[in-house]
Amino acid sequence: MKKRMIAILVAVLLMTMVLSGCGGTGQSDANNGYSSKSAIAENGSSFRGDSGLEENGTEPEQKTEVKKNARKLIKNISLSIDTKTYDSLISTIDAEVEKYEGYIQESSTNQYYDRSTTIVVRIPCEKTDAFLKAISSKGTIVYKDVSTEDVTLTYADTEAHLKALRQEQAKLMEFMEDAKTISDLISIQDRITSVQYEIETYESQLRTFDNLIDYDTIRLTINEVEVEHATEDVSVWSEIADNYSEAFYQIGTFFRNLFVYVVSAIPYILVFLFFVFIIILVVVIIPKNSKKRKMKKRAKKQENNQIENQDS
Repeated sequence: MKKRMIAILVAVLLMTMVLSGCGGTGQSDANNGYSSKSAIAENGSSFRGDSGLEENGTEPEQKTEVKKNARKLIKNISLSIDTKTYDSLISTIDAEVEKYEGYIQESSTNQYYDRSTTIVVRIPCEKTDAFLKAISSKGTIVYKDVSTEDVTLTYADTEAHLKALRQEQAKLMEFMEDAKTISDLISIQDRITSVQYEIETYESQLRTFDNLIDYDTIRLTINEVEVEHATEDVSVWSEIADNYSEAFYQIGTFFRNLFVYVVSAIPYILVFLFFVFIIILVVVIIPKNSKKRKMKKRAKKQENNQIENQDS
């Protein structure tokens, strides 16, 4: 009996071990199947990477370009241009601004001595290079500064706030329909008014951003000069010639300015001479004449006294 029980126990143990082995093998196969799928996925990904294509069939460079174009950039450009054809350049700027669908934001002109004008123009960002090329041919660029501000994160945050506020506004409208008391209605209406104000503020910020992003700001300073100096490398003799030309120009400018100053100061000189004449008249001439008259009277009186003495 004992032997039979032992045999049964041994059989049960063997059966348990067999079943456990089968279960482990199935689990291992399942894991192997998962690993195989992962490997296939990795291989597929590698294959796409080797071929240079993404899942949608686009090239990675195109995807990167899209991301690059999606950035929100504000560009400011400052140029200082010397020109001998001042009026022609001003006319060219006006024509090119209209041609490239931009507009003049502000303009100021100084016409004392040599003329100069500062013009701030807004040009669509995709047409800025063509606009600058068109006006630079009319003079010499002596100064250039380009600055770019990336407002992508700020723009995205503003859009996110605006989206959240619009969702809140929609919910508040639903709550208003379900409001049961006047106090609840007034409270919801106050919040709707506040949310609407915030929405308009964020919309205004986005419109401002869009304008600054879509249109580059270009500040042009136009200086009228008699001599344009080349900004690129020049020969020694050319540099000497430029220096002589500049020296003669400065000398001519000095005498011209001196002549203008003297002629312009003639009224002041006349007034000054008038006051000097008055002072000389009061201090010197009038007292001297008065003294002469007194001396003549005294001499005449003495002469009369002598005549009277002789008669007596």
